[in-house]
Amino acid sequence: MSDQVEGQDVDLLRERYQELLGEFRTAIPGVEVLLGFLLTVPFSSRFGDLDPFGRRLYLVGLVASAGAVVTLLLPTIYHRLTPQLMRERRIDVAVRALLCGLGLAGIAIVAISLLVVRFVFDLPTGIAVAGLLGLAMVTLWVLLPLRDARRHGPRA
Repeated sequence: MSDQVEGQDVDLLRERYQELLGEFRTAIPGVEVLLGFLLTVPFSSRFGDLDPFGRRLYLVGLVASAGAVVTLLLPTIYHRLTPQLMRERRIDVAVRALLCGLGLAGIAIVAISLLVVRFVFDLPTGIAVAGLLGLAMVTLWVLLPLRDARRHGPRA
């Protein structure tokens, strides 16, 4: 018989936490690479060619990607600084951090895509590409999971 903590089975909570850790291991490297790339961009020779709108897009992408890294790393420190018996709360914080971090990563991807495509082509093409990427993210990251959750019921 497994232990009960905060009304839930400890083994189930451990399993859910392990699943979450796998999701973080997938998301963090991509966001860190994006942030690392963005931190080097101002040192490139063409960065000075950006107009004020381009610089603002860059700032949005940089801040969103840095925010994503900070948010995606939150569960690590939270896990180390909270009592072990707070398993349910740790899972809740980790789920919220993952969703927030991925949302910030999505904002960064859209902003930087708009910046790059606008720089290489023109504003209408940049808006079209960034809009399609944003639409794809909302569809695949939000609408599809919500539709399937309604269809198949809540997660255990």
